[in-house]
Amino acid sequence: MLEIVQAPLGHPATQHEKHLHGMNVWGTNTKRKGTRIPQLKGKGFVDLDIPHLRLLEGTYDLTIALSDTAEVNAFDHWEKRVRFDVKQVGTFDEGVAALDGVWTV
Repeated sequence: MLEIVQAPLGHPATQHEKHLHGMNVWGTNTKRKGTRIPQLKGKGFVDLDIPHLRLLEGTYDLTIALSDTAEVNAFDHWEKRVRFDVKQVGTFDEGVAALDGVWTV
């Protein structure tokens, strides 16, 4: 749960996933996705739903931040706060993401 005392109208809540080797796998925020956060007082939360997280085997770090619309001043910033491992089962693909390609011969 994120406590917001007074947030400006607008954006962004930011999320980044990085592979353990430092590669930025994906980064986005509410501004880039066109989602406005209304001015709030008190406690609140922002959810990001990822229906299909298609990461391949590896160790990943998660960074989450809440900042002003210019993405300069962070109200809350969790740099590499969550580390998680992905294990592959039934696939032998390489890289960091499964792209669901279909072969036609």
